Amino acid sequence: MRKLYFILLFTFIIKLVSGQDFDLKEYISSLKVDTIQLDSFFINGVNFYSNKQELIKGLGKPDSIVNPKYECGGFSEDWQGEVFLQYFYGSLNFIGSNDEYQIERIDFTKCKSIKIEYKGRLINYKTEISVFKELFPKSFKNRNVKNGDSSFESMTLLPSILSDDKVFLSFKNGILIGLEYWSPC
Repeated sequence: MRKLYFILLFTFIIKLVSGQDFDLKEYISSLKVDTIQLDSFFINGVNFYSNKQELIKGLGKPDSIVNPKYECGGFSEDWQGEVFLQYFYGSLNFIGSNDEYQIERIDFTKCKSIKIEYKGRLINYKTEISVFKELFPKSFKNRNVKNGDSSFESMTLLPSILSDDKVFLSFKNGILIGLEYWSPC
C-alpha cells in the first residue's frame, strides 16, 4: 500500500511539473540583473575558482587562515557537512573546502595592487562604474543607491541564471571599492 502511495504521489508530481508552462528564455529576459561568468574572472592571475595549490602559487602564503563557522548558507559547515576555511591575502579573501576555493570578498580601498582580468578588461581600484555599464547593462540600469546617498552605489550580478547566490559590486563616487560573493541562508 505504501509503495502504491509513493507511485501515485510521484506520478502526480511529474504531471504537475510537466504541465507547467515554463519558458526559460522568457524567464531570462525578465531578470533585472546580469550573470557574471566567474570562470572568466582572474585576480592577479588566479582564477575565481581555484584550489589551494593554485592560490599559494599565484598569491603566496596567506596572511591568515580562518574557519568562519557560518551558521547558514552555502559556506555553512552545518548545512554543507564540511569544514570551510577562509584564506586572507590583505584585503582579499578566498573561501572553500576540500581544496575547492573561490573569492568571497575584495576591498579595493585597502589594497591598490589587486588586478582583475575579466573578458580582456583590467579591473582595479581605479575602475569606473561606466565600465560595468558596458559589461552588465541590466545590473547597471537597476543598481542601488545606499541609504539615499548617491555617492554609494551597488550592482547585483548572478553567478548563473538559476542561482540564489549573488555577486555584489560596490562603488563610491563612481569608482569600484568592493566585490562580495554572497550566499543566502
